[in-house]
This record gives sequence, structure tokens and C-alpha cells, in this order.
Amino acid sequence: MPYSPRSIARTCKNSVLFISFFVILQGCATVNGIPSGAVFSRIKGPLLITNDNQNLQTGYNTVGTSKSTSLFYVVNFGDASIEKAISKSTNPAGVKISHVDFQYCHFLGCGVYKTIVYYYDSSHQ
Repeated sequence: MPYSPRSIARTCKNSVLFISFFVILQGCATVNGIPSGAVFSRIKGPLLITNDNQNLQTGYNTVGTSKSTSLFYVVNFGDASIEKAISKSTNPAGVKISHVDFQYCHFLGCGVYKTIVYYYDSSHQ
């Protein structure tokens, strides 16, 4: 008999512990308070909407992005800030943010968080 009942039970126990580890870690890694799946998630949504009527009427003429990456909920690197997303503007002081969205996608603990900033850049007239 190639597999004993004891080795099968040990394999099942280890599998349950492995899956539980990722489920527990995933609970601490919610995106903006939005729950996501333990194995796979692809989420898009709003992050910020300004209440400045002038910015809303002006709209946007530029879209900037920034992102960060997570590996197994242990190592995170990158810059997903709004400042990074508008850093390509030649005149950051003249930027008026219309709204900000986010995208998040992960599979088994490895994921990418992306910030998308829609803004009016006065240097792009």
C-alpha cells in the first residue's frame, strides 16, 4: 500500500493549514476596507471624489497612474500615491484633481494595487 492512512491525514492537515494561512493573512490585506477574495480578486472602484465645483466643471485633461506590488502579503514595494501619479506633470502646483479611482488584482497573495488620478493640468492647454 503506497499511502498509509497516517500520511494521507498528515497531507490533508498540511493542506488545510496552508490554505488557512493565506485566508488569515488576506483578512489583514483588505483594499480600502473593501473585502476581497482569499484566492483571487479583481476590484475597481472610486477612491476620491472632490467636492470642489470648479474642479468638477473643469473636468480633466490628463490621467496619471501609480502602482505598488505585494508578494504573498509579506513583501510590498512600489509607490501607489497620488503624488506619484501626478509627478509627470510639468507644473504640479497647477494640477486640479477631478477624481481618483483604484484597481486591485491579486492571486494567491501576489497582487498589484493601482491608483488612477484624473486631473486637469494647466500646462497641457
